[in-house]
Amino acid sequence: MWASRITDWAIQSGVASTSQKGFMPVNGCHEHLFLAQSILNSTRRGKKSLYMTYYDLKNAFGSIPHKLIHTVLQAQRLPKHLQEIISDLYEGASFSILTKEGCSGIIENRRGVKQGCPLSPILFNLAVEPLLQRLAACNAGLELRTTDGKPAVKISHMAYADDLKTVANSREGISNLHQVVKAFLHWTGLEANPSKCATMGWKVGMTRQQPDPVQLRLHNEVLPVVGITPLAEIRCCAYLCDVSA
Repeated sequence: MWASRITDWAIQSGVASTSQKGFMPVNGCHEHLFLAQSILNSTRRGKKSLYMTYYDLKNAFGSIPHKLIHTVLQAQRLPKHLQEIISDLYEGASFSILTKEGCSGIIENRRGVKQGCPLSPILFNLAVEPLLQRLAACNAGLELRTTDGKPAVKISHMAYADDLKTVANSREGISNLHQVVKAFLHWTGLEANPSKCATMGWKVGMTRQQPDPVQLRLHNEVLPVVGITPLAEIRCCAYLCDVSA
């Protein structure tokens, strides 16, 4: 009940970013797949540059600081009685470990949402909202223009719970978005799995698009560069958008 109320509040108040599809009452997988296909197809047809980075967070649900959850809920003005319910769940949380040699002392738990708790998914989503909002505000990304003449929509990222993808139309743009992600990880103490992250890029050449990988680092490790079928050979099912410069 409380999870549903907080989710409804986040959507109706505009707190939840539309780029976040994880644990939301929408068919997020299909929406993100359609958007990704549209971006690739439109980039191919428009002969535009395209850069993407994929991020995998290490033990994301078990590492979210409780302080971050409380800070975000207060900043977003979640109704006071709901804040108090969540505080009762997490403040003073502790545990001990039972071993063959006996029981450990009391260990204070300051991180992680509760496993199996219906509130955990929406609390996690709200905790990472500062990152999504900062990515949306960054002067980077690309624009999707629909064929019905409606205003172009800026796209800089897509999220599905702890899975994040950033997109841009320039090396500088994807690097700027990467700096936003790095700053958020540093601020929260969260970590990524560099070996499970990836980056890829194509630039417009004289006659065709060609690979243009960007070297990005996380936790002093270079992110893997992923190759893909040349954009000119990609065929997608969606022909509804154009990428403008």
